[in-house]
Amino acid sequence: MTTATLTVSELLTDLSVAGVRLWPEGRNIHYRSPSPLSFALKEAIIGHKPELLIRLAAWDASEAMQLEHAADGLVESLGISGNDPVIQEVAGRCVQAHHRNDMTGVRAACATIEDRARKVAKGRNAA
Repeated sequence: MTTATLTVSELLTDLSVAGVRLWPEGRNIHYRSPSPLSFALKEAIIGHKPELLIRLAAWDASEAMQLEHAADGLVESLGISGNDPVIQEVAGRCVQAHHRNDMTGVRAACATIEDRARKVAKGRNAA
């Protein structure tokens, strides 16, 4: 299937399978990908931006739990202490967002936790 004919659901599935994480921030969509996105995928994201923003902000308890579990798992797999003050503060924001059923907040917090864990691990490995 070409990216030109993908539905939003198919696009989200394809991105997820490829390990790409999307999260909305205001009117923008941010992403983290294990490899550069193809031009076609970037164009598909841009083409479906309004629908993606709505979909990414919609509460999904199962997905929220998966995102939280993945962030926790990354911290653990990298051997980073959960006592890191930045991770603790952001984890608190994640819990609050979860209690508010704020999917955007959960997505942003999980992305921040993962970024922080990678940064700490990189700094530790460089030393």
